[in-house]
Amino acid sequence: MIEIDQLSVKNVKLSDIDLKDHRYKFFDTQSDTDHLARSIKSIGLLNPVLLRPVDSTYIVLSGFNRAYAHIKTNSKKISAVILDDNISELDGIKIAVTCVSFYRKLQQHEMIRCLTALSDHLNPQEISDCSVQIFNMPLNKRYISDMVAVGRLSESFGRLIRQGQLSIKAAKIIAR
Repeated sequence: MIEIDQLSVKNVKLSDIDLKDHRYKFFDTQSDTDHLARSIKSIGLLNPVLLRPVDSTYIVLSGFNRAYAHIKTNSKKISAVILDDNISELDGIKIAVTCVSFYRKLQQHEMIRCLTALSDHLNPQEISDCSVQIFNMPLNKRYISDMVAVGRLSESFGRLIRQGQLSIKAAKIIAR
């Protein structure tokens, strides 16, 4: 995986970060980052964003809200930890999920997004085997399979789930 002692915080131009690349954006972000921007302006950014180099730019693994808030402060640079450019897509997903799942409990629709992304690289048993390290809780193979099936439904179903207009139980029946 990643050698933590090899990572260091660097200042990166915000213009060098592709904030439109959402491949690791599995989590709900607060729409109003004004409070965070005021905090950054007042005391600075305490937790750097986590970036992955891709081609001649960077993409965010963790810290979309911090990056958006930093833009509101009119700063040109942001503190970031930059991972190796040879990190695999799977490791990028694992890192992005772990950054949040060890901080707070994931909402059901967030869990679905994360499991669906992992399922592009791992089968349900493999996800189950490493679920404690990624999600901070054990997940069984059947639950993973069910959530991935729900995650493979169209985005309109995902929106209904997020809005509380479609239960997971109903979505699992539809997905069968």
